[in-house]
Amino acid sequence: MNIAFSAVLIFMLALPGLLFRYSYQRGFFRRSPVTVPSFAEDLGFSVLWSIVLHSVWLNLFALFNYGVDYGTLLSLLVGQFGRDQIYLDAATQTLESGHAVITLYFLSLYGAGYALGYGFHALIRHLHWDLKTRAFRFSNEWHYLFSGEEAQAGAPDVV
Repeated sequence: MNIAFSAVLIFMLALPGLLFRYSYQRGFFRRSPVTVPSFAEDLGFSVLWSIVLHSVWLNLFALFNYGVDYGTLLSLLVGQFGRDQIYLDAATQTLESGHAVITLYFLSLYGAGYALGYGFHALIRHLHWDLKTRAFRFSNEWHYLFSGEEAQAGAPDVV
């Protein structure tokens, strides 16, 4: 296997956090108080959220007796299958036998990451935490200034 497959797999593992951060930043409406940062600026937070989401999802799937073959996953990530590719058959067989569960895992994780981002956005906007505390403030200060939200809520606390 070449490095392209490993790169696609790494992207698939990081995508839940990227979807979470994007939907959290954008919110439900087009008129959002945020400008979405570039991919490079947001990568750190996205990877962190991916780790959190994968941890929760792996435990959730473990409740239904769907475990992860970490040896196969590591072989696929690294792209090394031992001398004479002896572990390639095992990795291929694992992927073939569990493709439905793997697909369900990733699709449900992507959907949940996207929905959770929207949910957190809606919660913070509904409770006006972004107006009360700088830690929850979204990145577009112009929105707060021109919409009058900042004046209605008063100056945010320094946190």
